[in-house]
This record gives sequence, structure tokens and C-alpha cells, in this order.
Amino acid sequence: RALGYDALVGMAMITLGAACGFCAGMVNPFTTGIAQQIAELPMYSGIGFRFVVWAVMLAITSAYVIRYGRKVKKNAANSIVRDLEIEESGSHIDLDNVAKLTGRQKLVLLAIVAAFAFLVYGVFKKGFSMTEIGTIFLMLGIASAIIGGLGVDRSIKEFFDGAKGMVSGAIMVGIARAILVVMQDGQIIDTIIYNFASVLVGLPKAVTALGMFLIEAVLDFIIPSATGKAAATMPIMIPLADVVGITRQLTVLIYQFGDGFASYIEPTSGTLIATLAVAKISYEKWVKFMFPIWFIWMIMGGGFVLIADLINYGPF
Repeated sequence: RALGYDALVGMAMITLGAACGFCAGMVNPFTTGIAQQIAELPMYSGIGFRFVVWAVMLAITSAYVIRYGRKVKKNAANSIVRDLEIEESGSHIDLDNVAKLTGRQKLVLLAIVAAFAFLVYGVFKKGFSMTEIGTIFLMLGIASAIIGGLGVDRSIKEFFDGAKGMVSGAIMVGIARAILVVMQDGQIIDTIIYNFASVLVGLPKAVTALGMFLIEAVLDFIIPSATGKAAATMPIMIPLADVVGITRQLTVLIYQFGDGFASYIEPTSGTLIATLAVAKISYEKWVKFMFPIWFIWMIMGGGFVLIADLINYGPF
């Protein structure tokens, strides 16, 4: 805001920047890693093609965000979240009077860097799951309070102030999870996936690949969990791909695209809804901003699927 942009630009820089890496999945243990294990592929194989996907997606997404940001900076009335900007007009940072970092604050930043370095090491070398990752962030919060010299009372106050912004998001995470629980306990997920896949039998290989891509995208609205969807869909998609001659590597890529692209627009994504709650951006406003670039992503993804099929993207 201090630079003349709105909350959507800030949200997009963080969320869509991460989306490019997540969707390309060069070394993502929770999507590429799990899907390749199920497909019996070498871990993180095919990374070269995924790097190209990441570079193209990052360029397209950056151009989209920059274009929107320029429109807002030129005329604030162009902001999709203009009502929010008016409401938050008094919360701008004065860039001319930014205080210098104290020694304690520098140590806190160092602790954050160390925590993320340990997180990366743990994920790739020790197989850390969400439990371990959550523990790292919990310990980082406690360590930051101690290093920052906040004291017990202020630490508790700051914790609750931060938690207040997460309450609505946490509720939505629970609701999104409840949808998956109902689908699983009702024993209808496998039936849905099987019937979707059955439609593709007998179609040309390229058409089947694109159909698998669309099915994965649609299923993400029902199964927003990346790891859960890999476990649910890959055992069905892999045999289908083997029958029609689609490589397993492409099948993993199709899963990544279908899961990744939809995750940033679907209302059942607990992570997205929680992030929007923190940013105070309504889901409707986000969709208005996000739909054009999501549509571009889908076209781009379809193009990469066809290219990967043409070059017989492997190994096997």
C-alpha cells in the first residue's frame, strides 16, 4: 500500500509466486514426490521439463500481476478491493520513517532463516511431514518471542492478536476438511474417480491426456488435499495411462497441473481461504482477480501436456 498498490497485489506476489513453484513441482515432496512413488518413478525425475514449466508459468504470472498493479497505481479506482483499501487507508507504512532493525530483530531474522534451512533439510533428508513442520514453526514462534525480548505477557497478547485474524480461516479449513471426510466415509470418492476415468477409455491418446488433466482439476474441488488426491487418483490414472500409451511421468505431470491450478481458485481449499481471511480479501473478489490468470494457466497446462505427450516425456 505504501508503494501505491492494493492488498491483492501483495497477496498475489506471495500466493501466486508460491503457486508457480508448487504447480511446476520440481522438488515438491508432497505432490511430485508422492505421485512419483506411487507411479514407481525415480524420485524427482523429469525435473528439466518441470523447470521449463516453472519458468514459463512464472513469466506469465508475473506479467499478469505487474499489469494489474500498474492499473491500480495509475488509478486507485481500478482496484478490485477498493472498499478494503478505503477501510484500511490509515494502515499504510511511512517508507520515509522506517525504523532501523535492532540487534534483537536481526537475531530473530537469523532464527527464521535457520528454521527454514532446517525445514528444507528435514523434508528432503529426514522425511518430515506436516507434524514436524508445524512443530518447527511453533518452536520458531517461541524462540522469536524470547530472542525479541517480548516477555510472557506481551508474547501472549501478540499471539492472540495474530490468532484473531486466523479464526475465520481456521473455521473454513475445518469445513473444507469435512467435505472430504463425508466423501470418504460415504465411500463415493473411488466411484466418482472410476466413472470419470471410464469416459476416457477408447479416445485418442492426446485427447485422453487432456481429459485426465481436466478430471484432475475437477476432482481437486472434491479432494483439495494434494497428498490425498495423489493416493486416490494415481492408482486409477496410472493403469489407464499404461493402456493408452501415456507415460507415467506425464501422468504425474497431469496430476500436478490438475491439483495445483485448481488449488488457487477452489472454495474448498482451506489454505486459500485461510490466507484470504488473513489478507481480509473476500473469496468473491479473489475469484474476480484470479479467474483470468487461472484460465491462462489451464491453457498453458494443456499446451504442456500435449508437448509432453509429443516428446514421450519420461522416463517411462
